[in-house]
Amino acid sequence: MKLLKKPKKILNSFFLLLIFVFPFLFGCQQEIDFLVEDSILVSVNQKTKNSQNLIIPEGVTSIDLSLSTFPNLKTIELPSTFIDLSPLLFTNCSSLIDIHISLQNKYFWSSDGIVYSKSKNILIYYPEGKTSTSFTINVPAVGKKAFFNNRNLQKVIMTEKVININTSAFENCQLLEEVILSPQLLEIPKWAFKNCENLHTILITENIKKIGEQAFANNYSLTNLTIPQNVLYIEKEAFYQFSSQQTITINQPKPFVLWDQDWNQNSTAQFLFVGQKTNSSFYLALGDSVAAGHMSDNSMGKGYADYLGEKLTIAEMITNFHNDFAKSGMTSNGLLYRLKHPDYYVANNQTIIEAIALANIITISIGANDILGKLNISWSPFGLSYDITEMNAAFLQLESNYIEIINIIRSLNPQVSIYLIGYYMPLPYFTGQFTEQDYALFSMLDETINHVAQITNNHFVDISKISSKQNIPNPFNIHPGKLGYQMISEIIFQKIRENK
Repeated sequence: MKLLKKPKKILNSFFLLLIFVFPFLFGCQQEIDFLVEDSILVSVNQKTKNSQNLIIPEGVTSIDLSLSTFPNLKTIELPSTFIDLSPLLFTNCSSLIDIHISLQNKYFWSSDGIVYSKSKNILIYYPEGKTSTSFTINVPAVGKKAFFNNRNLQKVIMTEKVININTSAFENCQLLEEVILSPQLLEIPKWAFKNCENLHTILITENIKKIGEQAFANNYSLTNLTIPQNVLYIEKEAFYQFSSQQTITINQPKPFVLWDQDWNQNSTAQFLFVGQKTNSSFYLALGDSVAAGHMSDNSMGKGYADYLGEKLTIAEMITNFHNDFAKSGMTSNGLLYRLKHPDYYVANNQTIIEAIALANIITISIGANDILGKLNISWSPFGLSYDITEMNAAFLQLESNYIEIINIIRSLNPQVSIYLIGYYMPLPYFTGQFTEQDYALFSMLDETINHVAQITNNHFVDISKISSKQNIPNPFNIHPGKLGYQMISEIIFQKIRENK
């Protein structure tokens, strides 16, 4: 019997060796909390995943895993090195209430668990699980998906500081009932309040010009909504899935010309157009330095558009006018660029296409710089030189551009009256030194503009008779003086009167 006890002791010793010695021999270590590759957090262990507080270590710049799989996550702390923070990172983190960011972080700042840009100008993310039912926004901008999927908010107030909200800012805020918009907002972007099915109160403020695609899609509780007359754009399906029990009152006499053709598609709401046509009318001058008021002494003053606007106003033919989209040196290519990129330049709180859409009368003086830009002028002794082939190509391109410009204007405002302003002999002091070909060059510019007016069914205004030393007082400057601009304005004014 004694012989049998000895093997038992040996066996127990072997198990102790397995438990305490072998792990060290084979290099086994405690389970790692974070797996980081190239500064990106790619994995965490199950114990960390089940915790309520996640502290991301220094050195991590971004996270490449779904935080929605962290079932108990309530707070997360981000290091100074973190640079890639998007609201999509926290999608479906329904328990998340606080995000803390190192004060040394160069890009982000947090307050009360809410993420802002370091400048504190943009609210980047408001955690889904925050329990407050009301929140006041007091920064200039609300980022894309900033409040996406919030579970508790019922009321949002925007102070006058807010000037911009981005795509999907409040999408899927299903308990949201009331929104007070900032009076400074110019746009409600696409999907801004999509799927806010309990939203019943929101006032579209007077400065808003655009309502984006599906901005109010699936807002079943919004029984009454009023659209102000200043809204120039409504994108497709802005009121997607509105029912016949919902009423949208529009303070315009008819759909505005810039609205998307499918703005009310997939909606059976009652659209009531209650706006009244007004007697207000607007004159817009487009073009180059002659429209802008470039004077013969190279100063900027009152050009023909200013004098014409005054005449039309006195005659009670318009109530407003401006030439802020005219610019010295403008070519037909330049005007086309502005029409195709309307955000490039904004004047009077309008883009060029907004101004066109509102105009009753438009004058266009363009083309001189297309041609003069290819012309070499020597003053002493006087002479003109140019490449005929290059010049002919320039005239063909000018005609093509002019037609495209007018087609764009007509697509924006089919009813507007368009007057194409011809050109004049810009060098009256040297006409005796012109060749027959030189004369033909300037007359061809006038003929091209006149031809465009004919084939597009618009009005051509011949101003060739202003070509005198009295109206163009500086021998070395092609621009008219005061008398010249006044004479141009009178010629155009009479042309407009003839067509009324």
